Amino acid sequence: MDPHNSLPQEQLEWVISIRGKLKEARQYAARKPWEKWCIYRVPCRLREVQESRKTYEPQTISIGPFHTGSEQVLDMDRHKWIALNQILERTGQDLNLYLDTIKEVEEQARAYYQQQFVHLSSNKFVEMMVLDGCFILELFRCYPGSGTKGNPVFCNQRIIDDILLDMVLLENQIPLFILDRLLRLMHTAGNPEAFQKEQAMTLALNFFNPEWLTGKPMSIQEFNELKLSLEQEECVHVLDVFRQSLLRARPQQGTNFRHQFQRRVCDKLLPGWLKRWLYRLHANRVPNRIPRRGQVIHRVTELREGGVKFRKQNTNCFWDIRFKNGVLEIPSIWIQDSTMTILLNVTAFEHCHMKMSDAVIASYVVFMECLIKSQKMWATFTIVESFNIFLDMILKLLTCSKAYLKKC
Repeated sequence: MDPHNSLPQEQLEWVISIRGKLKEARQYAARKPWEKWCIYRVPCRLREVQESRKTYEPQTISIGPFHTGSEQVLDMDRHKWIALNQILERTGQDLNLYLDTIKEVEEQARAYYQQQFVHLSSNKFVEMMVLDGCFILELFRCYPGSGTKGNPVFCNQRIIDDILLDMVLLENQIPLFILDRLLRLMHTAGNPEAFQKEQAMTLALNFFNPEWLTGKPMSIQEFNELKLSLEQEECVHVLDVFRQSLLRARPQQGTNFRHQFQRRVCDKLLPGWLKRWLYRLHANRVPNRIPRRGQVIHRVTELREGGVKFRKQNTNCFWDIRFKNGVLEIPSIWIQDSTMTILLNVTAFEHCHMKMSDAVIASYVVFMECLIKSQKMWATFTIVESFNIFLDMILKLLTCSKAYLKKC
């Protein structure tokens, strides 16, 4: 006898409803959609810091579905259509070719997003991918210096800078493979062989590379080595290209970082977790232990009083912090108005991405919080190029890093 037959009708419907939800949950878990996610909505805990809210939202142009149709970026949509029209006129290709090509991979592209965007029809989603992707590729092709006629956006350096900043926002991404497919179409109209020599990752790297944060121009050899290194990786979007470029700009070779600590100085001045953290920062691994609330963290002033010296290190890796012979070497970082936005979005990507085991940039931000606690400490701690701007930025960053620690 079915025990459910004896249940009141209302309770029976309730049980059936719960079983239906369990079935949906099993089906969802079996698909494992989270394994493909790489474009996320920034978590509320990171977003809740008032000063950083707009650092996650585009101010000039929307890329992808999260902010499409937002009022503050609508003016740029007409320039997307101009860019698409320029491509079609230049290649002599039909619009349907682009729409059909992206339609074939719509499901794959949707799978990249943590949010399902059920409100976007298939046609609207494909239109958005084509429009945004073509604009990005036309920007890469036209800027700087050539092919700028017909679209005033590509002639305005201020607008270009604003667009580039919006393009590294975590919520403002489209899959990199979409750009590659569109790029392949463009090349089939001219030289089909060219695609083998030019990919979206390489084009993005011309704009988004370590020079943006270090302020140090890369030599041709350094850039080529970086490009070859990134070709071995599967970058998923522009922000990922930028982050990977930061990590692939390898620090100078030296002796094992673990053995660079002088036992006498470390035992007296640095708590165990901080020694391990410094090592893992250098070794490009995530610390497996987060400092507990209330745990003593030695500050810059305390380390100075204990005999530790601070020195600026010359390297393209701003996160490459070293300790040797009583000297803590910290690379300089070039501070601009955009620096906080860049660091926060890279940190948010590291925080969200399930496949990512190397939260190097987030570790850097948290480590700097451990060293610096007040404005007074910065009076003698001169490792940055633009002191006044950095002072204001670091205080905001530290507030955000606390939210990151809580989430961890």
